[in-house]
Amino acid sequence: MRKYLAFFKISLKKSLEYRGRLLVWFFWETWPAIIMLFFWTAAFKTRNNIGTYDYYSLVIYYLVVMFSRNLVLTFPEVTFQQEVYRGEINTYLLRPANLINLKLFYSLAYKLLKLLYLIPALIISYFLFIGDQKPTISFNLSNSIFFLLSCGISFYLYFLIKILVGITSFWFTEIEWLIDVVMLIFWFFGGLLLPLDLLPRFMQTFASFLPFKYIFYIPSQGLLGKLSLNQMCISFVMQLFWLMLFFILVKKIYKAGLKVYSAFGG
Repeated sequence: MRKYLAFFKISLKKSLEYRGRLLVWFFWETWPAIIMLFFWTAAFKTRNNIGTYDYYSLVIYYLVVMFSRNLVLTFPEVTFQQEVYRGEINTYLLRPANLINLKLFYSLAYKLLKLLYLIPALIISYFLFIGDQKPTISFNLSNSIFFLLSCGISFYLYFLIKILVGITSFWFTEIEWLIDVVMLIFWFFGGLLLPLDLLPRFMQTFASFLPFKYIFYIPSQGLLGKLSLNQMCISFVMQLFWLMLFFILVKKIYKAGLKVYSAFGG
């Protein structure tokens, strides 16, 4: 564990060194939620409710999604594919440390620093779209604990899904198309574009068989108080199920990828 903690500290320093790039990525990850808030602000000028949401509850939903998105979102597949293509992965393979774990600790360091930008952005967004109004939604301790624990699992699950995409670089010469497809699926079935309960019924049913809704949508719904205690417990079980499944897949496919990897460049 000491070597990973050391790598975590190095990653913190590296991220601080490139604060401008960190800020650019932060705006890239935050801007879609802001765009959707402006869209819904215009939509609610002609109506009071959309589905089970009024204006303020939908604004709070997107602010919570913005928060969870910035806590969870990570892009290990981008650097992974570059390192495979350039042969830079060779330097990691020679180290007495697991490459996947190194990527994980780098992502954790990156997330910690992003909180410096995230908290002020949430405060500004809240007053911009809600102002001095008092939404009917109130956060309680149990929902907040569920949200934080669920986001922790979601971060690891999201990391495993994205690193699995990166591992396909061992077989494909170009995976940008796969990265875009996976991100598009997250937008529709992860609750990033709009709450899943506003989707057509058949899409909600389809989403229930996928892991994506347990990464952004379910933690957000839990914090908003839209899940019962029983639903929270079931959600935890489902998150752990998907987490173990992708953990096994990543471990096995990574080993298989190393067997076919040919070290070029570097």
